[in-house]
Amino acid sequence: MWIDPIYDRTQADVDLIKLDPTNENNKGAYNYTDLNRIENNCEYVMNLLNNSGLFYIPVEISVKTDWNVKDIPHIKDINRIRNNIITLMNGMKLGEEYEEIEFSNTMDYIKANILEKDLALIKYIIDSCMRELRKCNTFYCGANGIGLYAKPDNQEPVGFVKIKRYAGLIYCGEEFSL
Repeated sequence: MWIDPIYDRTQADVDLIKLDPTNENNKGAYNYTDLNRIENNCEYVMNLLNNSGLFYIPVEISVKTDWNVKDIPHIKDINRIRNNIITLMNGMKLGEEYEEIEFSNTMDYIKANILEKDLALIKYIIDSCMRELRKCNTFYCGANGIGLYAKPDNQEPVGFVKIKRYAGLIYCGEEFSL
């Protein structure tokens, strides 16, 4: 199940939690609930991507969804999460749409926001593609800049192609070349 991401953290949230760690607004603290949410959402998006029928190459990631209050994430855990999101992005071949994920030995509210925002964008794109997909697996004309996977004649798929208000006709079930 998808859990609504948090990507509107601010410096004020961080300052507030430093002043009062018991404050109900704990967006300024990155804790086990945040880790479980983002790991759960990574797994959800992987399954959505792999089961959508939109993409030919399955994506595999490694997640940990049982973080608890006593767990302390190490940089290898954070980098695994970063790599998972990049793997999901690459699975769709839409890298230009996302904010760049920075690999460093630190984590702050800006980097946390980017991770969850990019993950939400991946889900949004998959959901948009699914809405625009007809029963016969063709896209509606003018499908708001979504795309499809290009497959040259008698070859393996080569990449994801963005469609921007395609005005020609592609008939239901028709094979075509780019």
